[in-house]
Amino acid sequence: MCGAKVVICGFEADEVEQVAQQIKGITGEMPFTLTGNLTENGFAEKLVKNTVEHYGRIDVLVNNAGRACTGDSFLDKELMNQYSTLMDLNLKTVIKMIHLCVPHLEATKGNIVNVSSIAGFAPLRMPLYSASKAAVNMITKVAAVELGEKGIRCNSVNPGPIKTNIGRSVGVPKLLLSETSELSNHTIMQRNGEPDEVANLVLFLASNETSSYITGVNNLVDGGYMCL
Repeated sequence: MCGAKVVICGFEADEVEQVAQQIKGITGEMPFTLTGNLTENGFAEKLVKNTVEHYGRIDVLVNNAGRACTGDSFLDKELMNQYSTLMDLNLKTVIKMIHLCVPHLEATKGNIVNVSSIAGFAPLRMPLYSASKAAVNMITKVAAVELGEKGIRCNSVNPGPIKTNIGRSVGVPKLLLSETSELSNHTIMQRNGEPDEVANLVLFLASNETSSYITGVNNLVDGGYMCL
């Protein structure tokens, strides 16, 4: 990562600052940061515009914004009330960010990494979340086919149970933050993954030094969940 010009965007200012400081500790440079909600009108455009104004280019787009939601069950009366909230963030913003970044990625022969999930393959009893991630898997392949002629690669990473704060979006803040969980018990490795184990795969896919001939692939990082 040394020498990389990084943009960090997030919903919570404190967490954006924390990540920015971590990157500064590794690279010696403070990344450009922007706090806001990608589902709000105009914010995605602002993110792309400010990035290009700050750095002059975009080489890699990582679509990492996403959430789960309560009421994500065919048996829950709130299911359809959650539809727009989840799909707007998990799917619409992925499509929109790709659309906005294409001209800049074409100029740099850059690439796209979409953060999806094993829920795009496995029926995890979350119809909305699973549908959104299955759509991201297909968008990844469609983007690779359509944008390949412009020199743009597109891949996804599909994590299994990882120690992140995604549990907050379903009202269970500590859901995956321990060493094991109900999901990790279904993995070969019998543990929840570390965020770095996903980040390293993103870095691998983003680099033309390591993955210049890889595009249109949904890449599992799941501790063997999908093998069982």
